[in-house]
Amino acid sequence: MENLNIDWVSLVLSCLSCIAGAAFSWIIARRTVTKTEMTATIESRQIFKADIFPGVNILVNGICSDSLTRSDIILWNSGFSKIDGSDIVDSNKLRIEIPDSAQLYAYVIEKTNDVDMDFAISPTYPLEITFNYCKPGSGIRIAVLHSGMDIFFKGKLKSMGEIKQHKTNHVTNTLKNSFRPNILFLKAVPIIGVVLYNLIIFIFSIAIAVIFYSKLYEYAFFVAMVTCLLGGSLSAIVLQLLQRYIMSQDGPPELRY
Repeated sequence: MENLNIDWVSLVLSCLSCIAGAAFSWIIARRTVTKTEMTATIESRQIFKADIFPGVNILVNGICSDSLTRSDIILWNSGFSKIDGSDIVDSNKLRIEIPDSAQLYAYVIEKTNDVDMDFAISPTYPLEITFNYCKPGSGIRIAVLHSGMDIFFKGKLKSMGEIKQHKTNHVTNTLKNSFRPNILFLKAVPIIGVVLYNLIIFIFSIAIAVIFYSKLYEYAFFVAMVTCLLGGSLSAIVLQLLQRYIMSQDGPPELRY
């Protein structure tokens, strides 16, 4: 029986690099998956303003209004873990507020991408938002009709600070049609990105095997295989990150358009 010529140093280094790589992958995956966050995006469009249309009067619910604004609010889970309704701080509930000088005329939940989350709005002011649970990447779109331009979304999760809020205002004389990308295209971009990511990992693994074969021999293929496995194990995380990048601060595409 032939003596086995084993390069123990190379073997130990290969094993240590695999352990370090596995630990690194686990840390990154855990930190990403456990991120908890909710975001409220507010887009307000002023429909009417008395200063711009002198002599025109608008009655809303029997009240003469000198301005009329529609605000679309998208509240969504921008983190990577499910949020339960019990995760909201009791003394700082999710709510929609307007200044004391403004009037609230109407509000409605326009869209949701999962009716089982059971989102609801209180019938009294301030408009408190409640829900059973909210999955990552899911949420609701609320339409609010009010006077003035200012509107605020407030609230706090137990596991984080204040709800993130992004606001965009459009006044009456600057309204323009905005470009709306195809929803299927937006959903396909992260998938294409993950395919390219896995292709790069595969090519990188082959390159490792070819470059280090002269020094590590068969262990080079072992390192290349583990590199490929570790890189592939992060595919789900890469997909989530790409989906969040596509959503940006605007929320899920199906709630925006």
